[in-house]
Amino acid sequence: MEYDFKYLVDRYTLPGAREKFEKICIEIFQEKIGPLAKEAAVSQGDDGIDVLVGDLDDRPSIYQCKFFIDGIGDSQKQQIRESFRTVITKHPNISSWYLCVPIGLKINELSWWSRWKSKMQAEHKIKIELCDGAFLLKEFKK
Repeated sequence: MEYDFKYLVDRYTLPGAREKFEKICIEIFQEKIGPLAKEAAVSQGDDGIDVLVGDLDDRPSIYQCKFFIDGIGDSQKQQIRESFRTVITKHPNISSWYLCVPIGLKINELSWWSRWKSKMQAEHKIKIELCDGAFLLKEFKK
């Protein structure tokens, strides 16, 4: 039987699933990238960084994990914008920003993401990418 990330909610409840999803993402990128991928300990003052690749003073890549298991609505879009704004304000020298979510996006969500991503990339001159549930599951299975 194939699992998806909804399994985490059944197993750990929603708060536990959020934490477990973040840990899975950290494991994925540490395995994929190696020791340059570092966990940013969970806290209110983590500057919107869940996984840091490189050093903060040398154009790092930032991964933000958001456990949006039921889709990307207005509230989730606002959280994405706020997380990005926090990172880019506190660390304007980043080279790239990745959003990790446990689902595949619907067409209307992909349309919003594409428009927002293009605008932010042009404005801040950095690479922005989405790591969706299918990508993350494939990487985790490796």
